Amino acid sequence: MIIRFKKTACALMLGCSLSMLAVPALAAKPSEKSLIELMQVTKANEQLKQLSDPNNTMMAQMVASSLEGIPESEISEKQRRELSKIITKYNQKIFNQDYVATLSQQVTQQYIKAAQQHFTQQEVDAQIAFYSSEVGKSIINKQPAMMQDFMLTAMPIINKTTMEQVQNVMPQMEAEIAALNIK
Repeated sequence: MIIRFKKTACALMLGCSLSMLAVPALAAKPSEKSLIELMQVTKANEQLKQLSDPNNTMMAQMVASSLEGIPESEISEKQRRELSKIITKYNQKIFNQDYVATLSQQVTQQYIKAAQQHFTQQEVDAQIAFYSSEVGKSIINKQPAMMQDFMLTAMPIINKTTMEQVQNVMPQMEAEIAALNIK
């Protein structure tokens, strides 16, 4: 009886071990083609291009929101407007078409690498099916406006609380850096 139990237990352990090894093999890694299709149906590259468009209202609003974090005692309204113009000017230089095209290619390759590590082909196919449906398309189409509204309300909070945190730790940080006697 004990020998039969030991054999059964060994067989079960061996079977479980082998089945655990087989699970990753059964879960097919998604193809590059399907991941590019997923990016297309979710409009991922389109959203990246919109975010990096210096003429995008969201970019302008983020710049304005960032400038609001600078206290009025440190910058005049005229300086604020001029600083906004300068930032916008250099954003336009940075985010040119070549840059956006190169960035898009690089981001796509990184997306593929990351997605292949986390999703199976079945999961990618399910996402493609969902985002190709009417409900999925509706969500994708609403996402940029929702994110813009969210960022407009979130950025002032993020900027304000971050500046408060920086101001709280700055004296101690400056003292520690000064103690290094860096020349």
